[in-house]
Amino acid sequence: MLRTFLYLIGSIFVIALMRGVIGIVTKGVAQLFEEEAAADKTASGKQPSKEGFGGELVKCPSCGVFFPPAKARQRSVQGQTLSFCSEDCKAKLAV
Repeated sequence: MLRTFLYLIGSIFVIALMRGVIGIVTKGVAQLFEEEAAADKTASGKQPSKEGFGGELVKCPSCGVFFPPAKARQRSVQGQTLSFCSEDCKAKLAV
């Protein structure tokens, strides 16, 4: 019984230690990518595009695909503005 308890405590310690090491490695890798992005920004003189990251998405009423509102093709139908993902979907909706 004591041996099982000690194995359990040892396992918990090893898992906690591994989580700490993995967390430190993950933060280090993230910092490397941030530094690389900052270097790219200064080298090119412009900020990298963040299009498609975050924000709200709109659902196309024709095909059901979610897409960013900035890429919407809009059409007014009976006083309601509908947003489509492409010109093909806009043309498919026969209202």
